[in-house]
Amino acid sequence: MTTTRESLSRPKEIVDEYLRLGFRSPFVRKLNPYGLAARTESSTSYTVEEWLEFYKKVLAYIVELNIQGVPFREEYAALILRKVLTPFGTGFVDLQSPAGIGISVIVYNYDGGVYASDESRMLAEMGDEEFRLGDLMRDSFENIMLSDFLVSTLKETMAEGVPGCADCALMPFCGSDPVRHYRTQGDLVGFKPTSDFCRKNMGIIKHLICLLEDDPTSSKVLRQWV
Repeated sequence: MTTTRESLSRPKEIVDEYLRLGFRSPFVRKLNPYGLAARTESSTSYTVEEWLEFYKKVLAYIVELNIQGVPFREEYAALILRKVLTPFGTGFVDLQSPAGIGISVIVYNYDGGVYASDESRMLAEMGDEEFRLGDLMRDSFENIMLSDFLVSTLKETMAEGVPGCADCALMPFCGSDPVRHYRTQGDLVGFKPTSDFCRKNMGIIKHLICLLEDDPTSSKVLRQWV
């Protein structure tokens, strides 16, 4: 579920529509700064803080539905809860250290281009092929996976050694998104104090931990999602 500016005032209505259509596990996300969203400036039409308030309302309503006996969960929260409450990983590209691009996902485009992630492909459609790893018709699997660019990017995005991440208490539950940071800040690692990716994840993780620790009813529901 991709949030637009018009979505922010309709958290309950959106969840109710998913229920009406028979869905039981939406993935609520903020607009990404790629493609049409970037060209129309839709991705900057609201702040991370506004989105977090919307997300918290969606989550509260979903928890309320569960308490009433309606099985429903929010998938991004479930992914983070798995990292918080268990020793197991998620396989989700943006919640890994080093970044999951290239090693947890690889994308083949219609022209034979090989990209490190779907966001990398979207970036290429905007004219920037920074994350193009090779070509299916020309490059071997070994050359693509062992390319200097991919290996260097994975090294730089090891959160345990990244300034702003290494000393963060939430680091074990977070990850890295070099494509977004490159797109928004011109750097693979990014400057964490002004990173939308960091502010979003920190806001969600802190909120979930508070619910787990301070709200027994919500905690019981959230633990069932893992």
